[in-house]
Amino acid sequence: MIANIQNPYRFASVDPLDALRFTILVGDGDSFSLPLTNTGNYTFVVDWGDENESTIVAWDDVANTNTYVTGGIYTVSITGVMDDFRTDTAGYTHESKYRQLLEAGDTGLVLLRLAGCVNLTSAATTAGALSGIGDVRSIFNGCTSLTSVSVGFLDGASSAKIDFIFQNTTSLLSIPNGLFDSLTTLTSCKSAFSGSGITSLPVDAFRYNVNITSFESCFQNSGLLTVPVDTFRHNISVTSFYRVFYLSDLATVPTDLFRYTTLVTLFRSAFQDTDIVTIPTDLFRYNLVGGSLKFRETFKSCTSLTAIPTDLFKYNVNETVFHGTFQSCTSLTAIPVELFQFTTSVTGFTSTFRSVGNVTVPSDLFKYNVAVIGFNNVFTSAGITSIPTDLFRYNVLATNFTSSFQFCNSLTTVPSTLFDFNVLVNNFNLTFNGGTAITSSVPEIWVTYSSASHNGTFTGAVSISNYGDIPDGWKGL
Repeated sequence: MIANIQNPYRFASVDPLDALRFTILVGDGDSFSLPLTNTGNYTFVVDWGDENESTIVAWDDVANTNTYVTGGIYTVSITGVMDDFRTDTAGYTHESKYRQLLEAGDTGLVLLRLAGCVNLTSAATTAGALSGIGDVRSIFNGCTSLTSVSVGFLDGASSAKIDFIFQNTTSLLSIPNGLFDSLTTLTSCKSAFSGSGITSLPVDAFRYNVNITSFESCFQNSGLLTVPVDTFRHNISVTSFYRVFYLSDLATVPTDLFRYTTLVTLFRSAFQDTDIVTIPTDLFRYNLVGGSLKFRETFKSCTSLTAIPTDLFKYNVNETVFHGTFQSCTSLTAIPVELFQFTTSVTGFTSTFRSVGNVTVPSDLFKYNVAVIGFNNVFTSAGITSIPTDLFRYNVLATNFTSSFQFCNSLTTVPSTLFDFNVLVNNFNLTFNGGTAITSSVPEIWVTYSSASHNGTFTGAVSISNYGDIPDGWKGL
């Protein structure tokens, strides 16, 4: 029960804007102490809000604890020098008592962190009060009750990173426009809103942060539903969007979202496990710089995605792998025949269409990818029913077909000449493993490529019409 609410302006001689002020909720007989660290500088007076005051001159000062006779909401005010205030300090146990940050004041703060304050509902301060702060990472990390932050809260701060700043703030649905405007040296937004409840962004959220190079996991597992088309318009230095929207509630993607981020080399898992239904044709049109993992798992587990634009990768001619790019996109109904027509430098399609739905594989899907070496797991567990005869006809450098069609339980036929042009192949491990629905004869690869690795190549595929001709070693026996 809340029995007592104290007036934050009780001491008229103290300018409220000079003091670090916040409210706490305590019970009868509860104690409360400040989160001081052994690296901080401290010479200040704390008004505990219950007519008690203490003078603190060291991080381990015995006066840094107050016991409240009567429970209730109290306003704690700090005046003087206190440059380090972090609730995630090892051994600190009072995080749950914080309710509101009213003012950051003028105490020479260099570090402020309210991480783990699960009952903190709002944070406000006079613009410029955090001008001495050089690191704003994790300020509100884990503040699950936070619903608002004042405009200008970060004005004057000079942090190069906002990593984890609002991570797991599950009640925060939006941020004020201009919140990051003063952070002109910002380079990283790693997990800034990861796990947050944010549903939308101001169009100019990152307008003045032109030096950002990474948005890694920025909105991962957040409630973000939409993103303004110009969100990244001014972030021309970005190279990584790794997991930027991973596991978020994002449902739509603007065509020109990445138009101005021409230096990006990593879209790995950017939209993995999101709710997107369609992909704009020109989404990556201006992202021409190649990257060894650039499109790895980019749309993995987008289970609402039904189609892939034919020209999605038309301008990404420097890409070398598409590992897991559309893995587990279970609602896909088709694969465009010319999807990889312009990516002629690709060397690997590992798990690219692994666990996709019931799609038809185009005969010329890999026609232009003559540099491919590996098709490992390319269609593992996919819902395909047949394989085109000439699927690998032009991939003469391919050496690895490990698990390419493993657990394709709807696959009924395998062309007899499927691997005729892949003269360099040396690995057929598990290629048709678990192919219980195959009833046709299969290529006699145990004759043509007798020296290739063949661990469990046809294990479980007992309905193959020429199963009796297959050597036991190729059957996993």
